[in-house]
Amino acid sequence: VVGAHVKGLKGARAEGVATINVAIEALKLAEYGTEKLNTALEEAAEIEETPQPKNGNRPDTAGTLDVVLVGCGMPKKGMGWYHLTQLLEMKNVNVRAIVEPFFLNDELCPKVPPAFAQLVASLESKGVMAVSSVDDLEKFEKPTLCLIAGRTPDNPKLFRQCVNKGASIIFLEKPGAPSVKELEEMRDLANERDVMVYIGYNKNVTPYVQSAVTLSRKTPNSQVSFVHNNSYDTSDLPECFTRNSEGMLKNMAIHELALLVTFFNVTVDTISDFKVDTSKEVSEKLTIWQPGTSMPDPVYITDFSRVKFEITTKNGTKVSVQANRCGGNVSRAEVRDREGKELEQ
Repeated sequence: VVGAHVKGLKGARAEGVATINVAIEALKLAEYGTEKLNTALEEAAEIEETPQPKNGNRPDTAGTLDVVLVGCGMPKKGMGWYHLTQLLEMKNVNVRAIVEPFFLNDELCPKVPPAFAQLVASLESKGVMAVSSVDDLEKFEKPTLCLIAGRTPDNPKLFRQCVNKGASIIFLEKPGAPSVKELEEMRDLANERDVMVYIGYNKNVTPYVQSAVTLSRKTPNSQVSFVHNNSYDTSDLPECFTRNSEGMLKNMAIHELALLVTFFNVTVDTISDFKVDTSKEVSEKLTIWQPGTSMPDPVYITDFSRVKFEITTKNGTKVSVQANRCGGNVSRAEVRDREGKELEQ
């Protein structure tokens, strides 16, 4: 049988027979091809692994302003994150980098939450750098706006770092700093370096505030009351007090205080009378156990859960503020005439 088979092969066309010589050449091609494939893929991998410069999500678009977000926070929780989502959509903005001092710090946060890790991966794929400190950034060569949305106690340090990196504009979350002295020092540094600084008091331009101010100016001896509510549950107050350790007036009600300064010429020097409504229904001060502390060394934090007060200026202007951490989702302004009759809400 084998002999017959070999005899048949001898008559076959040479190109149709896989002789040992053919096998040798095929094996040579396999080895040659393997070497070429390995070399090509290794070179491609090196190119992919080479860090690409991260100059922002729109680095080559004319007319854009470089923006660095300082203090991002968790997606759907941190105020910085909300700013970031808007900035990424703005065609005239090039988001150059984000700085996140907590979640990107291995010592402070050894296990990064998955949601934040996904955010960083998404940003880096768009060309946006993510670092743990402003000091990790190179000196700004182009006009750059730094939006600082970190914790209030950290603002003075972050502010100085941004100025030293060459920021030309700084946008600060309210209240700007923990104390008047620190904010004045920040102002002086900005003036010295010719840096423009803005604070995020967005209620100044809200329709309900504009309507209330307009009506009050049309009505002699009228009084405006600003009501500001948050929707925290009482069980959330320990975390709320701790996270906003600067206190209610410097954190929540600071928006209304800015309205008083802007539209009613209220300053410490112009106040004639500061009357507090001490009724527990509208004003309450609590001392609460601070999360993360325990016996035998518990830490407590004190703040207002709700407040109401009326200010009278030396020229007779009256305006009141009411704020409640657990009051719901609606904030409003009320305008009353000299007899106390409500004109509009």
